[in-house]
Amino acid sequence: MNRRQFLISTSAAIAIALPPSRPGLAQENPFRAKYFPLPSDVGVHDVAPSASGTVWFTAQRNGALGRFDHGAGRESRTGHFARLTLACGGFSEQGRSWATTSAPPHCEPLEEFSMPEKVLIYSRFPKALMQRIGERFDLLEAGGKPPDQVFSAEQLSALRAMVAAGGRPLGGEVMDTMPRLGAIVCYGTGYDGVDLKAAASRGIEVGHSPGANAASVADLAVALLLSVTRRLLVADNYVRSGDWAAAKPSPMMRPQAGMPGRKVGVYGMGEIGGKIAARVAAFEAEVGYFSRSRHEVAYRYFPSLESLADWCNVLIIAVRAGSGTHHAVNADILKRLGEDGYVINIARGSVIDQDALVSALLDKSIAGAGLDVYAREPHAPDALTTLPNVVLTPHIGGHTLESHTAMQNCVIANLTAFFEGKPLPYRVAGI
Repeated sequence: MNRRQFLISTSAAIAIALPPSRPGLAQENPFRAKYFPLPSDVGVHDVAPSASGTVWFTAQRNGALGRFDHGAGRESRTGHFARLTLACGGFSEQGRSWATTSAPPHCEPLEEFSMPEKVLIYSRFPKALMQRIGERFDLLEAGGKPPDQVFSAEQLSALRAMVAAGGRPLGGEVMDTMPRLGAIVCYGTGYDGVDLKAAASRGIEVGHSPGANAASVADLAVALLLSVTRRLLVADNYVRSGDWAAAKPSPMMRPQAGMPGRKVGVYGMGEIGGKIAARVAAFEAEVGYFSRSRHEVAYRYFPSLESLADWCNVLIIAVRAGSGTHHAVNADILKRLGEDGYVINIARGSVIDQDALVSALLDKSIAGAGLDVYAREPHAPDALTTLPNVVLTPHIGGHTLESHTAMQNCVIANLTAFFEGKPLPYRVAGI
């Protein structure tokens, strides 16, 4: 192996493969073919070991050349380099002598950077959604599997933080596989899958992204409302099938009630519920709501979900999931909506008794439904998917570019604060 083979470099990372016989380095060579993130403005050129075991490479940052110093005692618990030191001396321009080059005259003072902290990605996320977070932290992807099936006990023992989808079950038994775990950061607003009592008893903080996707979820709620009440999917198929061109009669194409004067009930008046109410009001509909507490808003307050369902003909569910809201929308609530009633759910599938909903749709106790969330996800084809008076989307309420950017900002802010020993800025209250 010659000196030029020691380094595989990109604009953002280095990978060092050192012979096991190098003095000062472990014989098992734990660094072989591993990549190490670098600040984006550091350019890497060459690398070579010194007799003392220090690993050197030519790096350039803002016109200054420097070195990567991995001397005695600098190895991290997982075999990664612990510190990146840009300092005067060692090497100058690429192509000059490896051993005899002196420090360039424009070299800047010593500057030191901590290597990225390791973070477990507990849930399965598209890689594109983790890209910005991965630029700040060293991500260990579990791929949706239990962490102890993917990583060794030694690897897990070094982890102090994890990112999870809030709806995925995360109990104490998972937390116990990471004895140093101090923070669970949920990507998104929800955190209903996290056992908050288990986290609190272990001294683990829980963070989330409150309100980050509220606007996009509210937009989808209104889109579902309009789609199902105006039967847009039926109308779309009427054109595509040729029935319109053939002047074929269709009972589903009969005129439907519009939005002006429609009574829309919002169950839950948090960030998302408030934005839904404002959007619906712009369509000249009457808006009422039921929430755990009364809010200073311009909409009519109802003291119970039952009284709200008796009043409205569209019920939009925007309440947080939990034991107190499990199957809150049951057969009785659906019956109260009446045969001209609709239900829209952009919250969590657990809030509706899905079997009762299917029965109400089949026996026409209600007129239709618009759903973005389900009792079990991903939702497989069943009786629900065969009904023409139901509009279904695959849990995409918060799936917009703006929402993902906002949620990633919250995740990064929570992780950064945690590793700096500061309170989480978006901490789940009450634990």
